[in-house]
Amino acid sequence: MRGASIIALAAVLLTLMFAVSSSLQCGRGVDPEKTLQAAFNASANVEFTAKQKWTWVMNGKRLQREIEVRLPGWQNFDQQAVELVRRNYTPLIEGEDTIAGRRTWVLRLKPHTKYRPWKQLWVDCKTGAVIAMRDWDSRNRIKSTMRTISISYMDVYAKPDQAAVDQLSKRGQSQAACSLQDIPHPRYVPRGYRLVRVRKISHLGSTQLVYSDGLYSLSVFLRFPDGQGGEQNKIKRAYDWGQGLVLSTPYAGRNIVVVGDLPLREIEHIARSIR
Repeated sequence: MRGASIIALAAVLLTLMFAVSSSLQCGRGVDPEKTLQAAFNASANVEFTAKQKWTWVMNGKRLQREIEVRLPGWQNFDQQAVELVRRNYTPLIEGEDTIAGRRTWVLRLKPHTKYRPWKQLWVDCKTGAVIAMRDWDSRNRIKSTMRTISISYMDVYAKPDQAAVDQLSKRGQSQAACSLQDIPHPRYVPRGYRLVRVRKISHLGSTQLVYSDGLYSLSVFLRFPDGQGGEQNKIKRAYDWGQGLVLSTPYAGRNIVVVGDLPLREIEHIARSIR
């Protein structure tokens, strides 16, 4: 009996050692930086149609939907987002998986700053296309997922002209910066975020400032309430809508709304810094 127990224990230990060894070797030899670059390139030069299953949390409810998408390559490329992702996240290979019959590398984008949302990407080993992903919020809870059920690749374009890409990126940055000269805006923005868009919403009489760290956005809405002054700089209670926090507060005759997946103290700091 004692000999049989020893043999059984040894078998269990060998099984565990093999499992650990396999998981460690799964991503061995794969360069996470090159895998991330492949995903960037695919967003510019790979066209495909796919059926995808999306799941997300909103207002305490878990929603799910299957959709068909067609990604048109170059039109989906954003050089400014690429620069921000490289600046704010470290890519890590976590292993490999099979999605919709395609071999993929599982890539984790780890934020440089604590208490920030982060993302896992399933990158097609051959094409670089992202065919699954999982988003985690700033409190380390899954807030949305996407998984490709079926996929059909249509075409691969030449790489985009880098000079044209750089010109578009600089033009967008300069236009956003100039727009801030005429309107109130936060004097404090969390590290890694950059203003990427200023949007006038005429029918609501408001302005939206959009900041991004490459993966996630932070929006600040400025609106003049009809006949409502409000108590200046009084922070109201924030609301968790499942994809981040929403905070509304009056300031200098305006209604300020800050929306982002950040800790409450950061959202409040942004709202109080608007001048």
